[in-house]
Amino acid sequence: MIEPKRSMRARVRAGIVLASLIAAVALPQVASAQKQSAELTKYQRKNRTTADKAIDALFQQSRAILIVATPGMKYKYPTEAVLDENLADEVTDTGSAAAVDYSMVAEWVHAADPDSMIVVAQHLPVNLLGPAGYFYRIEGAKTDYLVFVVEPGTYSLQKVNYPRPRSGLNEGHGTVLGRGTASVGELRQVASSMLEAEQTTVFLNAASTTVAASEQCNWWYKGVCTQSVYTPEHTKQTRAAGYYPKTEYRPIPALDVNIKFNDEVASFQVDAGEVILVDSLSPEPLDTEMGVGSCRSGETMQVCALQSIELTRAAGSLDEVRAFDFAAEFFPRLGKLVSKIQYRPLQLNGTRIGESKFGERYRISR
Repeated sequence: MIEPKRSMRARVRAGIVLASLIAAVALPQVASAQKQSAELTKYQRKNRTTADKAIDALFQQSRAILIVATPGMKYKYPTEAVLDENLADEVTDTGSAAAVDYSMVAEWVHAADPDSMIVVAQHLPVNLLGPAGYFYRIEGAKTDYLVFVVEPGTYSLQKVNYPRPRSGLNEGHGTVLGRGTASVGELRQVASSMLEAEQTTVFLNAASTTVAASEQCNWWYKGVCTQSVYTPEHTKQTRAAGYYPKTEYRPIPALDVNIKFNDEVASFQVDAGEVILVDSLSPEPLDTEMGVGSCRSGETMQVCALQSIELTRAAGSLDEVRAFDFAAEFFPRLGKLVSKIQYRPLQLNGTRIGESKFGERYRISR
C-alpha cells in the first residue's frame, strides 16, 4: 500500500538524505549516525569510527563487500520541482515515476542459502531492514551505489516489487501475447490504494483565548520588589476571521506489483574477501513492456503467467567508486579495501534490445 502524502514525502526526502546515512553493520552495538553538517559531533565521530572497525572485523571473518550500481535518483529527478511533480501524492502531480523508483525492491537470493539475500532498494538501509539492507549509499553522476556486507556465494535475481499509483486491476501491466510461450515467472497485481492531497480553502471564524491576570516586577531593591506592573485578565485574539488553506485527502486506486522469476534471469558470484562492483536490473515500470499468458483474476488480485519482461541495466563505474573519499566519511579502512575493487559482469540470460536514458535494455523471455 502506498503511503499518504506526508509520510510518503518524508520517506522520499529520507531516501535522498540516505546518501549520508551511516547505519549499524549488522552489529547491535554499532549505532547509526547521520551527517548533519560539516562539523560532526563527538558522539557521531565516535560511532562512525566504531562502525568502521565493525566493517573491518566483519570483512576479516571471510565475508565480502558488494557494491551495487543503481539508477541515479538525482540524475532522474535533478530538481526538487521535478521530484515533487512525480511523487503521485498530489492531485496536481503530472507523473508518478518517483513514487515507483523510491519504493522499488529487488531481491537477490543466495543460491545455497535462500534465507541469505541482498535487497536493492533506495529506502531500505541495514538499520531498517537488517543484514539484507545496504549500510552506505554513494551518489554518483548518473548512477548511485549501494554498499553491502555479504556472505560469499552466488546470488540470483528472484523478485521485483513496486507500487503502481493511479491504477486499477483492469489498467495494470501486461499485453496478452496470444501464443503459448513458456513463462519466465509470475506477475501478481494486488489492488491497493493511496491518498492524494488536494488544497482547498475554508472560512474560519475569529478565535481568541483568555490570558490570566499577572503581575511583573520592574524594579527590585535589596531583594524587595519596589515597583511592579499588574495586568488584569484579558482576551487575546489568536486568529482573525477569514479563509484559510486546508488539505483534504482522497483515496486513489493503486496496485502493488509483484514479479517472481521461475528461471535464473541474472546472477553473480562473490568470493570470500572480495570487494566487487555489479550492475543492477530493474524494470522502468511506466513504459516497461510485459507479455502475459493465462491469468486468474479476483476482486482484489490478478495472477498471470509472465512470458516476457523488459529490464534496464544500471551500469557501474570503477573509477567513480574509487574516487569516492571514504576516509572523509570516517571509513578509511573501507576506502583502502575499495581501492582493490573488481567489476563483476552479471551472468544475464536475456537479449539486448536497445538503450534508454538510464541504461541498456534487455528482454527476458523463453
